[in-house]
Amino acid sequence: MDRQELIRRLQGFEWNDIEFKRVRGGVPEDAYRTTSVFAYACSREQVTVTDVRALGGFTVTDAQRVLKQLVVQNLVQPLDAGKVYVLAPHLRPRYAKLSSDSAFRQESRQSQGRVEEESISIQILSALTGNTLSKAEIARSIGKEKVDGQLNKEVKALLEKGFIKYTLPEKPNSRMQKYRLTERGLKESDGKGKTDGQR
Repeated sequence: MDRQELIRRLQGFEWNDIEFKRVRGGVPEDAYRTTSVFAYACSREQVTVTDVRALGGFTVTDAQRVLKQLVVQNLVQPLDAGKVYVLAPHLRPRYAKLSSDSAFRQESRQSQGRVEEESISIQILSALTGNTLSKAEIARSIGKEKVDGQLNKEVKALLEKGFIKYTLPEKPNSRMQKYRLTERGLKESDGKGKTDGQR
């Protein structure tokens, strides 16, 4: 929407896609995070609970609550049993045009890179909740075909942060090496903590 279109719409009083609200006591604290989640969904046309956790430092419950708010507002729709949400059909044509803009695509790619990195950390922690897994098993559990550089980087970072630990600490390069959550990692996995990048 450009400036002239906004002025034209402000002169009318019946709109389907613009709404103004009066807020007493200030803007709610989670308004920015909810808006960020919606903007992210617009840039990708879908969003997962894991994406939301990485974007705003949410617990799983808070991420699901934000997504439910967006469903009630008819901005997204659940696709996969509440795990994946897609942009509402009436918004897809509008935001498909937006995502083709080169500046928007570049910003979206930068944001996507941060989300994917944090999402992988969250996925690794989730996979290790109640499990002891090798890197290959972790890779499969988070949807990767094999161990790659990104997974190695994330596992190393989680080890350094004290979220996970070796099962064979005296042999870190053993082919029998597996990983498990530490107490700190368990708290993070449960959404009680925040990763260093989210504090």
